[in-house]
Amino acid sequence: TLAPLTTFRYLLAALIAVASFIIGFIHFGRIVKTGIEALGRNPLASIFIQVSVLMNVVLTIGIVLAGLVMSYLILAL
Repeated sequence: TLAPLTTFRYLLAALIAVASFIIGFIHFGRIVKTGIEALGRNPLASIFIQVSVLMNVVLTIGIVLAGLVMSYLILAL
C-alpha cells in the first residue's frame, strides 16, 4: 500500500498529464479547423496561414510537454 501523500502525488501527476493532452488536442483541433476555413476564404494568403497553423502546432506540443514536465516534477520531488 502507498502512503496517502504518495497516492495524492500520483493522482495529481496523472490528472495534469491527461489534462495537458486534452487541452492540447482541443487547441490543435480548433486551430486546424480555423486554418482550413481561412484557406478556403483566401487562398492567396496560404503561406501566412500555413505558418500560423505551424506555429500553433508548436504551441500545442509545448502545452503537452509542459504538462508532462509538470507531472514528472510532481513525482520526482
